Amino acid sequence: MKIGYVCDVREQKSDPTSRIVMALKEAGCQTIFSDLLDFEKGEQLNLALALEYARAGDTLVVWDISAFSSDTQNFANIMQMLQQRDIGLQILAENFSEIKPHSWESQVMLESYSVLANLERRLK
Repeated sequence: MKIGYVCDVREQKSDPTSRIVMALKEAGCQTIFSDLLDFEKGEQLNLALALEYARAGDTLVVWDISAFSSDTQNFANIMQMLQQRDIGLQILAENFSEIKPHSWESQVMLESYSVLANLERRLK
């Protein structure tokens, strides 16, 4: 099963017709979790729910890494948890097909993108 997650940094949560939500639906997501990112608190409560909801063999689908993870360490922690639970990851903005949790190629790509996402946030 594909499970979508979107984190909105605007003033209100994503509406069901937003570009990202539509892309998640087109990617085959049956369930979509969304958060309104609070930079002061740094909480992504529905991301935690999405991760709890996912089962072995499922794929978590996100638009991009920067909305999915607040920093490199957070991204590494999430990836480690996904690997331990045998949950795949698909990043739509990067045109990745599903990233299998235990392949070395995927790990190298994910670490590279994690670093780039961190640099992007620092440059903004």
